[in-house]
Amino acid sequence: LPVWVTTVGNEEAFRHAGRMGDNILTHLMGHTLEELAVKIAVYREERAAAGHAGNGIITLLVHTFISEDEQTIFDKVRGPFKQYLIDSVGTPQTIAKSLGLGDIGGAAGEGGDIDAITEFAFRRYYQSSALFGTAERCLPLVASIRKAGVNEVACLIDFGVEPELVL
Repeated sequence: LPVWVTTVGNEEAFRHAGRMGDNILTHLMGHTLEELAVKIAVYREERAAAGHAGNGIITLLVHTFISEDEQTIFDKVRGPFKQYLIDSVGTPQTIAKSLGLGDIGGAAGEGGDIDAITEFAFRRYYQSSALFGTAERCLPLVASIRKAGVNEVACLIDFGVEPELVL
């Protein structure tokens, strides 16, 4: 039976999964699509070097809400997704680190302006790491995901918007 390793930023986990012949389940919190592409290449090199057949399967979890009106989607997902970040990622410092901002220190790092940090995070994900928007707007991201070496996209719909509406 196939085994799936869930990992994000740890390149060594990608190496290990490749050596073991396992598949990967990952997401874009903690690394960019470009960084993921590098990790996928490392995974596939290790997989081939270990003598495993095929390239393995990389599944990428992507927050998804696709509809016909861009502004309606933005307005509908903004609040729930910001709360999702707080609930899922935690402190402002952890959110900032997941965005590649490093140590934000000071008041923000100790719980300061969480709204500013989650707003920044939401806008980053909305623009570059989520399938939020119209189909036309989302298709280039899907193409980039495929180019990075991802085999499957798993659409995450549990970020605070009613699942029935997302579906």
